[in-house]
Amino acid sequence: MRQIEINKKVRLYFESKVIHLSENDIEDSLRSHRPGEWCSFSHLKDKYIGFVNPNSTRKKNIAIFKSSLEPWEYVAKAIEDAINYRSEIGYGQDARLIYGDEDGLPGLILDGYKNCAIVQINTAGMDTYRNEIKTHIQKLLDKEVILLDNKKYRDIEELPVFESDELPELIEIEETGFKYQIKREMMQKVGYYYDHRENRRKFEELIKRTGQNYKKGLDLFTYVGSWGLHLLRAGVEQVEFVDQANMAEVVSNHVELNNFSNRGSFTRQDVFKFLDEKVSEGASYDVIVCDPPAFSKSYKDKKAALSGYEKLYTRIFKMINKGGVLAAASCTQNISMNELDQCVVKAAQKNDLTIRLIDTGIQGLDHPISRLDSKSNYIKYLAYKVERND
Repeated sequence: MRQIEINKKVRLYFESKVIHLSENDIEDSLRSHRPGEWCSFSHLKDKYIGFVNPNSTRKKNIAIFKSSLEPWEYVAKAIEDAINYRSEIGYGQDARLIYGDEDGLPGLILDGYKNCAIVQINTAGMDTYRNEIKTHIQKLLDKEVILLDNKKYRDIEELPVFESDELPELIEIEETGFKYQIKREMMQKVGYYYDHRENRRKFEELIKRTGQNYKKGLDLFTYVGSWGLHLLRAGVEQVEFVDQANMAEVVSNHVELNNFSNRGSFTRQDVFKFLDEKVSEGASYDVIVCDPPAFSKSYKDKKAALSGYEKLYTRIFKMINKGGVLAAASCTQNISMNELDQCVVKAAQKNDLTIRLIDTGIQGLDHPISRLDSKSNYIKYLAYKVERND
């Protein structure tokens, strides 16, 4: 391995298991280095290993780790440690088994399912060991491992996009006692989201603890129906699932598969239009879950995203019954939990409602974070009890 000296003035702080550096932070040029080349690094008296990518469009194109192992030994051990951690917290193999930086494996994502595991490799350093990673994971999990290249992220590293391995026709998933079946085409395009696992479970228990006989529930931006299934298991008599995508067959199958026949219905419609129509009809619900896709991908869109959330919840509060409960969920990274709460509170005030914040949550344990302000911490969940001011 070639050696690279890190500038003595650079302060190295391991926020997670990796530090990202730019070319300005080192004494050498990366011009002669291969994309994904592993090197040894020195900083004052300390030694590190890591990889570089001079072709990356990222400003920080160097990743270093506090390890004395050889590169492949480091990667192999980090993979083993990540998978063992999920087992230790009781998640088993149906989970996000590797979560990039937070597991010391930048750009490496591994999701485990019942009948396969799917790997994404989005950095040149990890791609150097592409075949070894697949073989090692296959050995550890004893199931089919599929490499699925994501063009959007690989383009950032100027990595080629290879033809993906063949996925099973149906990907089988078990999570918190529920069974899911997702077709190959949908999994390739969108995937399955484990990140709100604990929040869905908590909200279900919250509904049960109220002791109320909730009759009507609403799951907005439902995707495959995960939140709504938790409402049904909590005892909500009927749940309406809403999404602008054509998810009718998927959601209906999941309702049947989990023994909730005749207790769920699906509506395909833009959620804002759906809410406007239901408000004009005078519809009302006891329990509402709202878990939209990210409203903003960058800080420049933040103001518009906050406005979007406020408009969304202003409509929702027009339909929620006295004593009802609301789950406000978000995966928008650059909006904080406090900012989401402010949007919900303003929307409630516009509808002359008093609300109580009764639960909060972040992402599940299989999406570990090293600190609250980590960029890996993107999931927000807020639960409210709703009262009407008579």
